[in-house]
Amino acid sequence: SDSGGIRKDYSLICEVNATHAGTLINNRIYPPESMKKGLNSWTKPYKKPVLVDHNDASDPIGRVIKAKYINTPKGEVDEYKPI
Repeated sequence: SDSGGIRKDYSLICEVNATHAGTLINNRIYPPESMKKGLNSWTKPYKKPVLVDHNDASDPIGRVIKAKYINTPKGEVDEYKPI
């Protein structure tokens, strides 16, 4: 089986773009300043679980170990106005 090659006591660390600031699908608005303020909530008071398809009824596939906000040229607060 494929799982025969799995080694115990090893982990995989992935870097992902978890979310983006601005106006997203369905006109949801995530202001950049608010996202910066909420950054610590990814890891405090505990490391948040990584879920598949937002399904909290199944086991998480990992935990968030670090989060950072990256400002991009289109990530300026003034560019995102409520609709």
